Amino acid sequence: MGNKWDPVVIYRLLEHGSLRFSDLRKSTSGISSKSLSKSLKTLEENHLIERTVVSERPHHVTYRLTDHGEAIEPVIRAMEDWGDEYLCSMIKETKRGQEPTERDP
Repeated sequence: MGNKWDPVVIYRLLEHGSLRFSDLRKSTSGISSKSLSKSLKTLEENHLIERTVVSERPHHVTYRLTDHGEAIEPVIRAMEDWGDEYLCSMIKETKRGQEPTERDP
């Protein structure tokens, strides 16, 4: 996972299972079509997602995690937990009128 959007794309696919490109883009705030395409291509090349062309009308493409992609779930969930904890502490500090403090990695 070499770009900043890869974990977000994996997270969305963990949440929703199989998604069309347009649905994935809508559910991923701030990502451009170009960045999403690049991320999907990289994840597919690394066997983390599978791309399926659906021939029913209207023709479309769906993406889903492979077994290797699903194996990353504990890492993604740990990142989510860390983010929730970090955000909560920042909100508490802000409500107390303090500047959020720098945290060591």
